[in-house]
Amino acid sequence: MSCFIIAEAGVNHNGSLQTAFELVDCATECGADAIKFQTFKASRLVATNTAMASYQEQNLGQSGSQLDMLRSLELSMDDFLKIQQHCQKRKIYFMTTAFDTESLHQVVKYFPLPYIKISSGDLVDAPLLLAAASHQLPILLSCGMADIPEIETALSVLAYGFTKTPDTPPSLAAFRTSWQNPAGRKMVSSLVTLLQCTTSYPAPFSDINLRAMKTLEQTFNVQTGFSDHTQGIEASITACALGAKVIEKHITLSKDMQGPDHIASTEPDEFKKMIRSIRNVEAALGVSNKQISSSEKNNRLPARKSLRAITHIKKGQIITEEDIQIIRPGNGNTPFAYWDIIGTPASQSYPPDTPLNEPIPALPTNAS
Repeated sequence: MSCFIIAEAGVNHNGSLQTAFELVDCATECGADAIKFQTFKASRLVATNTAMASYQEQNLGQSGSQLDMLRSLELSMDDFLKIQQHCQKRKIYFMTTAFDTESLHQVVKYFPLPYIKISSGDLVDAPLLLAAASHQLPILLSCGMADIPEIETALSVLAYGFTKTPDTPPSLAAFRTSWQNPAGRKMVSSLVTLLQCTTSYPAPFSDINLRAMKTLEQTFNVQTGFSDHTQGIEASITACALGAKVIEKHITLSKDMQGPDHIASTEPDEFKKMIRSIRNVEAALGVSNKQISSSEKNNRLPARKSLRAITHIKKGQIITEEDIQIIRPGNGNTPFAYWDIIGTPASQSYPPDTPLNEPIPALPTNAS
């Protein structure tokens, strides 16, 4: 299965519908499978006196109200309907991360989403997790800022939501019971992909910890992927090589644009290079069994050595080391049979510089 690559537009449209359309066009031309935005009502997301996060202040070069900043980046449901229609036209999946239950129910109602995405910050929002699970759709859950116990608790909420019965109200005890229930675990395994993520913009390479994907996969028996906040494309390419099934990476028209996420995003040329590299890595990973590739088959004869007569060998003559050499091409007896042929009578005559074709014992085909 190919890695599902999401171009994370997020709020890099800067509140402009036209810029959002341009981001869709860029993501399509780069070869992304999906483009993802963010759906929220600022007043439902942050309190009035909430300050900007430190990375937002640093990237914007100013401090102030997170509420005011987010209000300037809001798009309406009407806007998203237009963006989704543009995605359909360009044949790319439309996705959006909803940050509150009302927005989540709306986007699931109006849009055919390949995944519901839950952000790292909302891994602890149990009602939002429960709302996501109620739709019985595949879920991408980012794990930034979370440890294993927190991730397990979030998954237990999803397990409850996937399998709940009307007579069991939500509670920590009910979540734990659902997580211990094989039916709940099975639903989580089939519907949830955990994304390793470092919630820092941009994230330093020393904090990325891509090997955690394997830990998440083994601990929770789920597919894993990577939400990349680094600068550059190396981390996403490496994540693919380590088995990521989903890659999410911010895209921007220009890193010089004003906004909280542009500096940690990837411009179109670099994003396109990343996708090309990921597809090359997938092709290179191939299959797990060792076999002769189609491109190698024609090279076996000229590149392999075989046994060849260097003197005139008469039929019945005892073959000695002085009579043969090991040399290219590989159209004679295999050098593995060198010792089996030395000291035996020739089954036919061999003029000098002709390949030997002596009957030899069959080579072993299976490892013991």
